[in-house]
Amino acid sequence: MGIASEAIVEGIIADKINLISKGKKNAITSIGDIGGKLSPYPFMLMLEQSKTVNLLLKFINERGFNVERGVFYKHGSRKKGVTTLVILPDGSEKQIFSQYVVAADGVRSSVRDFLKISFEGFTYPKPIFIMDCKAKTDIPPGEISFSFTNDLIAGFFPLQGSRWRIDGAFPCTNVAMESGTFKEIEKNFQSGLKVNFVPEDAEWFSVSRSQQKLANAFQAGNIFLAGDAAHVNTPVGAQGMNTGLQDAYNLAWKLAFVIRERAKSELLQTYTAERSGISRHFARYADAVFQVVTNENAGARFLRSSMMQTLLSHVFSWVGKKKIFRQMFLNLFLRLRQLPE
Repeated sequence: MGIASEAIVEGIIADKINLISKGKKNAITSIGDIGGKLSPYPFMLMLEQSKTVNLLLKFINERGFNVERGVFYKHGSRKKGVTTLVILPDGSEKQIFSQYVVAADGVRSSVRDFLKISFEGFTYPKPIFIMDCKAKTDIPPGEISFSFTNDLIAGFFPLQGSRWRIDGAFPCTNVAMESGTFKEIEKNFQSGLKVNFVPEDAEWFSVSRSQQKLANAFQAGNIFLAGDAAHVNTPVGAQGMNTGLQDAYNLAWKLAFVIRERAKSELLQTYTAERSGISRHFARYADAVFQVVTNENAGARFLRSSMMQTLLSHVFSWVGKKKIFRQMFLNLFLRLRQLPE
């Protein structure tokens, strides 16, 4: 799309990953060039969703289009293309006649309900918190850190302007998480994790129970589901927005080819097969990681506090030695995320 350079300017390229166990840094590995020859951008770019949205809005505005906020879907019909009835911000109704509709209307998708496509999965019992904030800390900027103690786990992801994105899970007995506030997290954070990290000036704070759900079809006739309307995953893995963008890319070029009569309409049938398969594989990967990170049983706690940290320490040491090892590790990771059932 020609906006990668703008995204890089707006974000931070993560150079290293640190593993902190009970307050002591016991492993570090370089990831700056982990993608090798797989991409002209072989690094991990930390770019918050709000900035990604602004870049995409700028892209379409420059081409004479805009996003209409506050427009609600009311009803649809699939006779002779697609007829969609929407409610405008002033309360009036409008009919839209189109050849295709892409429904990216979120977890509670009205279009998905209209199509009677089931949305199956589950909600995790343990809440997690996510916050964007500034902080007083000696964790190096530009480096991702994961901190483990027997009871707490948190990931620290650098953002521009000395800011951080933090994902964390606390013991169920610690705080009534559904009603938890930034102040409640703040007073337990540093002592619980045994790291020098004092969060302040929280720009965004959210506590929620993660969901893992998947639509049993991403398409019904000329109507397609994309993003959270089609699948929703735990924030572990940081792929929620990314997978939605990948849906859009997969579908957009296929629609363009069909509309311009450069391909037959059968090409559109590959969207569900390709994207639902990837979403299903990633869901299994994310679920396994989430269970290890948040489970409170003795086995999971031992795995977090001892076995996983020891294993990751050895893996980090090996990966950090040579560029070829980092690329081998990435290829293995990508394969693990896409293992068939």
